[in-house]
Amino acid sequence: VSDTDPTTNKLFAAVNTTFCLSIAFYSVFSCLYLGRRNIVAKGSLSIFIRMLCGLSTRLPVPENIVILDGDWPPSSDNCIGWIFNPSGHCLAALLVSMDLRLQGYHKFAFFVDVLNAVQGMRLIALRGHYTVDVITSILIALVVDPRIEKIINEEDAKNRIQKEKDE
Repeated sequence: VSDTDPTTNKLFAAVNTTFCLSIAFYSVFSCLYLGRRNIVAKGSLSIFIRMLCGLSTRLPVPENIVILDGDWPPSSDNCIGWIFNPSGHCLAALLVSMDLRLQGYHKFAFFVDVLNAVQGMRLIALRGHYTVDVITSILIALVVDPRIEKIINEEDAKNRIQKEKDE
């Protein structure tokens, strides 16, 4: 993929935007409709860690970066420094995939994993992220997810016990 093929680039940008919107929709739906705060808690901590990594490590912008029109987030001269840190796309997708697995939706989770792998390869191939950015985002998700899940499950168990005592 290169910047000389506008049709393919627009297709990649459209798929990326749709994928990111689907992840956001699942997160909001899970929290507001299903009453599960897990994905929001995991996402919040992960974004904070991602920002810390981004602020503490600055890699130069690759000379051969391919910026796609219509891609999300949109690139600008003001935004470049924020893009080159752990991939928010890959991080959020992995958190959603892991959450889907916890809910028993293994086929959906596998589908999200496949799209995430394609997304990661696309980001690396187009120099939207360095390889270390994608790997770091995966590691952040793998560290944050089980810890937040454990904290929330322990808190829910305490609340159930207290509710049973009150009744």
